[in-house]
Amino acid sequence: MGKIVMRTMKMLTVDLGLNYKHYAKDVGMIPYLLQKMYEWECKILGPKKIDNYIKPYDDYEVETIFPENVYNNDIKNIALYIKEHAREYDVLNLYHINTRNNLHFCNLFHKYNPNGIVYLKLDLGFRGLDMCKADGFLKRWYKKKLFHAADVISDENQDVCVQLSNFYKCNVDFVPNGWYGKNDFYRGERKIDFLYVGRIGIKEKGVDILLDAFAQMRCEANLHLVGKIEDSFLQEIEEWKMKHPKASKHVFFHGEIRDKNELNYIYDISKVLVIPSRWESFGIVLVEGLSHGCFILASSTVSAASSILNDNIGFIFESENSASLRNIMENLEKKAINREIIYSTATAYNWESIVEGLNKLLI
Repeated sequence: MGKIVMRTMKMLTVDLGLNYKHYAKDVGMIPYLLQKMYEWECKILGPKKIDNYIKPYDDYEVETIFPENVYNNDIKNIALYIKEHAREYDVLNLYHINTRNNLHFCNLFHKYNPNGIVYLKLDLGFRGLDMCKADGFLKRWYKKKLFHAADVISDENQDVCVQLSNFYKCNVDFVPNGWYGKNDFYRGERKIDFLYVGRIGIKEKGVDILLDAFAQMRCEANLHLVGKIEDSFLQEIEEWKMKHPKASKHVFFHGEIRDKNELNYIYDISKVLVIPSRWESFGIVLVEGLSHGCFILASSTVSAASSILNDNIGFIFESENSASLRNIMENLEKKAINREIIYSTATAYNWESIVEGLNKLLI
């Protein structure tokens, strides 16, 4: 009997908004680990070359390609690439529902590769789900077409998956975002009481809510914020410091940290990670925080919170309610936090576990 030779699977990921941060998220991690764990051949297709690219990991070797500029139009150039190269790939990986281009890309891929699989990965969350339900006729028609044209669809929240499946009459699988690294969990001293990681000064992230809650706290604690500070928010920070001089002595802004080791260290020495978003899809920092043993405080709009959190690993507070957040922050001193339970939960959201399940969906 002859030896059975397994054919190498090939995937093209399309990201119209590709930037260096995406390589450490699902856009970059899924192809990276499909290659590393299952010997797929993967490429990422972006509209044009990006600045400031840094490998998220030393052995990261996913090839990024850019279409020839035939039309002086990013969408048309990418569509032409898909048309001309569709037969070279087994899977076309697309992201997001709110772009009309994805239906065009999906139809092109199927036309020129009828046996190919289109995988549509979504991060709608509850806000996105509500927007879908409120769509007018044309938007609803388009999205229904996209849902029925894609072969595999996933979202990052289990409840949203169920509701999308019922609403569009198709199957939507649960594929969350994750964290990546060794299961070398930190058990040393934690010097930071409260940590925030994310962009600072954009409305949806709700940093102003966190600052207001911290200023109202009656117990002494410290707050560290990591992330790029929007220029438009600098004046608001200064005004907050002047209004709350005592609290401001315990608040530290670190700016954006791109060095993974430095960021990992800050996570490791933090007791609690706060996610005060006004709206959020999955909230990847939540699982990153869990992987470092952080107890989580997340607003009720953070999609991952309802799927993952329980009283052993985190609390959910009412969105846009600084008093609700303050009360929880103050009472955490009485909470006995078991880091081992947190680490155990985090293991299920390691990217390797997630990609193992995704590989089974796609082959």
